Amino acid sequence: GYESRREGAFQAALDAALILLRGPLHRWIAAHHLSPSHGFLHRPTRYEALVFDLIEPYRCWAERAVVQAAAAGNLDPPSAIEALK
Repeated sequence: GYESRREGAFQAALDAALILLRGPLHRWIAAHHLSPSHGFLHRPTRYEALVFDLIEPYRCWAERAVVQAAAAGNLDPPSAIEALK
């Protein structure tokens, strides 16, 4: 019901925040002719290990922003829809 939608909104916001970090980091890696697949914290998989390695120091900022948005009631699905109108 409603609680699962709220948890879904929280996870979606967290995913979005990390995706916003991923783009600039991926461009930086490409600009410096590094391989995004070869990280040092994450194993090489089908995901870009180096990108996720470089996200780690900034993950706490993304998580804090999402938690603050949730605490302010900004991740409530009905209010999010109303804000778009």
